[in-house]
Amino acid sequence: MAIKEAEKVNALDSIEINYTPAVVSFNDFESFEKGVEEAVAWYSTFDLEVNTIEEVKQARTELNALDKKLEDRRKEIKREINDPYAKFENQYKIPYQKLKTLISELKNQIDGYEENQKMLRKDKVKHYFYEKAEEANLNKEVFDKYLDQFVKATEFTPTFNIKKSTQDKLDEIIIDEIQKQDQRDADLIAITDLCAKNNLGPASYIRQYDNGASLAEILGFINRDIEEIKRTRELNEAKRIADEKAQIERQAAIEAQAKEMVGTTIKAVNQETGEILERPVAVAKYETTIKFIMDLEQAKKFKTFLDENDYEFETLVGMKKVN
Repeated sequence: MAIKEAEKVNALDSIEINYTPAVVSFNDFESFEKGVEEAVAWYSTFDLEVNTIEEVKQARTELNALDKKLEDRRKEIKREINDPYAKFENQYKIPYQKLKTLISELKNQIDGYEENQKMLRKDKVKHYFYEKAEEANLNKEVFDKYLDQFVKATEFTPTFNIKKSTQDKLDEIIIDEIQKQDQRDADLIAITDLCAKNNLGPASYIRQYDNGASLAEILGFINRDIEEIKRTRELNEAKRIADEKAQIERQAAIEAQAKEMVGTTIKAVNQETGEILERPVAVAKYETTIKFIMDLEQAKKFKTFLDENDYEFETLVGMKKVN
């Protein structure tokens, strides 16, 4: 509802707040200043090096009395000046607060309306972007980051349509995003092809690409990983060959040692046929009788020792108790 000029409340326009400046002055400032200088000059001569402690304390008491007299008067003047303003402010606050509250309420209404208009404009821009994105087979959410740039009323006509100049800006953004998508598709093909040729999964490289790495950087990462895998395979193959060779050498050494231990022979020649005869070398064995005096636990341990070390033995006489 429009407010006619004649209907406006104009009573406040004629209100005046009277103010008479307070006058605070010295009746004789020069005398005041001179009196302070004289007091400072007189009392500054008091010193414990030349005066007694009682005299210095008396000087301080007199100065405190002078200070209190001056400050009491200053505070009295200030209070007399402030009292009229305090009374005025108490009268002023209550009616003024009603006015201030109304202003705040109107502001809230306006802010709410403008925020609603802003959201309507944002939805209109969003609809424009999403419609074009669907036509171009683009991800709609890509355009969400641009919406807040076009929510001002200056981007729209009075009939709430998007201005032609604004539409041109939106189309430039759409074309740029289409080009970005085309470039992304081409880059992903290059990444996945290189991964496929080398039996690598592309997922981690695509994540790095989407996080801001360039195509050149991603291809560099892939080639680096390919070389690392190749090096690892070569090292593993070299290790496998070395392990096989070492195993063969160990087996040959074991077999040679076994032949040496088992096949130690004395060679003889058959005088009639000339045939070389072989017979195992006899290992000399000895028999001895040893008498041990031990307790039962020691006997068990001794028998275990003989068994574990392949000693041949025979019990001729069972154990008997000795003193």
